[in-house]
Amino acid sequence: MNNTALPPHLLEKLSKKGFNHLLNRQELHSSLHLFTDYDGTLAPFKADPSQAYPLPGAGRLLLELDALPNILVTVITGREPEDVRKFLASKEIPVAGLHGLTYLASGSDKREFLGGNDRSLPSKVKGRIRQMEKEYSGVNLENKGGLLALHWTPESRFSPDRAREELEEMLDDAGWEMLQGRQVLEVRPAGWHKGKAVDYLRRRLAANNSGQEMIATQPEIPAVYLGDDTTDEDVFQSFTRPGFTVYIKNEDELETAADYYLKDPLEVRNFLEQILQEVQKKTG
Repeated sequence: MNNTALPPHLLEKLSKKGFNHLLNRQELHSSLHLFTDYDGTLAPFKADPSQAYPLPGAGRLLLELDALPNILVTVITGREPEDVRKFLASKEIPVAGLHGLTYLASGSDKREFLGGNDRSLPSKVKGRIRQMEKEYSGVNLENKGGLLALHWTPESRFSPDRAREELEEMLDDAGWEMLQGRQVLEVRPAGWHKGKAVDYLRRRLAANNSGQEMIATQPEIPAVYLGDDTTDEDVFQSFTRPGFTVYIKNEDELETAADYYLKDPLEVRNFLEQILQEVQKKTG
């Protein structure tokens, strides 16, 4: 994996090498697990999460890819999974929400709990987070079914670093941790993140395909992961081949561990279109 500020540009590599070469396969495997973040990846980033609509055609592309017999698509997001479903206007795409803590299978309304702890967030921390929302203009509190997140606008005088330090002291060893992303500061159960969720879902797909029990070792099923934020770095750092990871460039200029990068959600849509065309050509 790359540790420079920007790894190679994916579309340039794709035009020269082809998709199967990037997967380290001569031919597309019987299964491919395609993971994608939502905000900043399928949808242009917005300070107000309620305004983060997907790019036109992005939802359709996911559905077409997921309908192919050898591809499974999963959206993995910090949002509640039902929230992403509303934006995509579909229940067919599996969604892992709250950074992979909960999971909605295709067509199902029943949440599956994937990981993390079952401790309640301390009431004093809840109270202080709610107080912070009132102290600063341009700060909005999002309740994610027990998980709390503070969003702020660029114009706000809110200091996320100072708030994070204060809340971390209050949490101490309560089994929760602070996570800072693109204009968002949130508290999540310690010890679970998107990287662990992706690993679990990949192993489960391999077990389903083989008809065997899940095992701890990484399966030989290629996967692709696309994401834009610090929460996605957990995946980039723990991801194992076959497959590759893609960082969607944002204003923070992260020093990423991803294998490739794309400039913006428009290039993500372009990439998804190319995957669809290549797979349809081989299976048609």
